[in-house]
Amino acid sequence: MNLVLIAAPISQTLKEKLLSESFQFIDTEKLQEQEELKEFVKGIITSNKLVLDQAALSSFPQLQWVARIGSGMEIIDTKYCDAHGIRYYNSPGGIANAVAEHAMGMLLGLLHRIPDSFAEIQDGLWMRESNRGQELQGKKIGIIGFGHTGQALVQKLQGFDVDILVYDKYFQVPPSSHYQVCDLNTLQKEADIVSFHVPLIEETRHYYSATFRDGMKKKHILINTSRGAVADTQAILAGLKSGKILGACLDVLEEEKNIIHHLNSAESVLEKLMTYPVVLTPHIAGYSHEAIEKMSLEIIRQLFSVTVPIAQTFVQAKKFELSLIVDQEHLDHNDHVNNLEYIKWAHWISSKHWEAEAETIYREKLKWVVVKNEIEYLKPLFHGDEVRLETWIEKIEKAKCWRRVNIYHKSDQQLMATALIVWYALDAVSGRPSRIPQELADHFLNIPPTYSNL
Repeated sequence: MNLVLIAAPISQTLKEKLLSESFQFIDTEKLQEQEELKEFVKGIITSNKLVLDQAALSSFPQLQWVARIGSGMEIIDTKYCDAHGIRYYNSPGGIANAVAEHAMGMLLGLLHRIPDSFAEIQDGLWMRESNRGQELQGKKIGIIGFGHTGQALVQKLQGFDVDILVYDKYFQVPPSSHYQVCDLNTLQKEADIVSFHVPLIEETRHYYSATFRDGMKKKHILINTSRGAVADTQAILAGLKSGKILGACLDVLEEEKNIIHHLNSAESVLEKLMTYPVVLTPHIAGYSHEAIEKMSLEIIRQLFSVTVPIAQTFVQAKKFELSLIVDQEHLDHNDHVNNLEYIKWAHWISSKHWEAEAETIYREKLKWVVVKNEIEYLKPLFHGDEVRLETWIEKIEKAKCWRRVNIYHKSDQQLMATALIVWYALDAVSGRPSRIPQELADHFLNIPPTYSNL
């Protein structure tokens, strides 16, 4: 008997795929009634409702894999999984668009007083003057965390004529004309709105604290669609009372574990919070019908190493593109582009593209590192030039991949340089490096990129 414990909403597509692979389903309620079935559980699909710590994982003797519907992995003891050969997956790309749209909806609703004025109409009131709204246009928005959801929100904001500030401590954010990459001090100094898109780890717990709040130079609006504990509710409440926080859009709350108690207690911090300009939603930002389907498809791709029709998924080749303005720091003493800067850039875009597009089922067997990155210049580049870097990721079997990077001058599309990236594979068990065979590299160099999936 091959059982999959279903502890999260999944799509019919994923259910049918599991059935076709000879799995049967069991839910948490039935498993509690029949504990003896735990020994037949081979896989678990979970969400925030089921925390898989060491105690929980160790109770399934035949467990082979765990799949997280959603992004954060804090609910899974990944160290235990690594030590016991349990594969684990998540699906962050599936929720990015839904979370970004939800954040935009909450922000616009708050600025234009849409929820409040609608509630007043339901009560028989028609209050125009007190519901005069504010426009988003012209404001500065600070995005903390440039992962899937942070990037998706940046895309949504580009049509609103706002200035976007981006900060990420762990991720080298690429330069762009659509936003300004900055440090945290600059973001706190200039932002009118700050939006959090970070995982919950010890370092990000109460990231938005009284100290962070007081470090903001302007009165501001807070958006949190990441994890409840990222923002200290007491610090938010105090900020609203003092006027330092003009409003808050919160899809997640650190009180969620005891949410019914908090919602029904007159002395609850949430009751006090709702007397101020806030928009609260019940942790549904990434819970759209489309997001469930997208996340389920991500899990299928990783579990069964198959290509499924999902937005932005490559079939044979996937094109990815970024732009860079040649700046003084990129130039050497001869006013030629500094090779090192371009190598760093090409290395970054290649590695991030690999992370974003290559199926986890491939990456778990072989860990990939760039060990050589050569760029041959066909024409010189000068200060102020804008160039576009394009990459293709192409695949055959398992993790055998080859990447080509081309750098083009954006204004006339002429080829300016080519980058050759040589990959080594590190066996996940032995750790020994093994270079991709040259014949495989030559094979890919003779295959033109395809764009049918773009």
